Amino acid sequence: MMKLKRTIAALVALAIIAACAASLALTGDVDGDGAIGVKDAVLLCRAIADGGAGANDMLSMDVDADGRLTVADLAYICRAIMDNSVVFPRDAQNAAYSKDVK
Repeated sequence: MMKLKRTIAALVALAIIAACAASLALTGDVDGDGAIGVKDAVLLCRAIADGGAGANDMLSMDVDADGRLTVADLAYICRAIMDNSVVFPRDAQNAAYSKDVK
């Protein structure tokens, strides 16, 4: 019985850690290397051509937060590659939300 409780506690902890890691995904960082670059743009192009992405990938790919992968998302990523000061609409929405919550 004690072993079962420990196993369940470990699984719950793992699920919480995984959820936190997914929420910390950098918008536009499609390949997950911590930076926005040409590889991210290429991966987004492939996802657009293939007709979509998984739920976890949508967090980093759907930079305009409209629920779809479009050329607009690609344009934002290309602008971010050329100019690091670009603020993605998804990040602006998150910032506005966190101000409302406080």
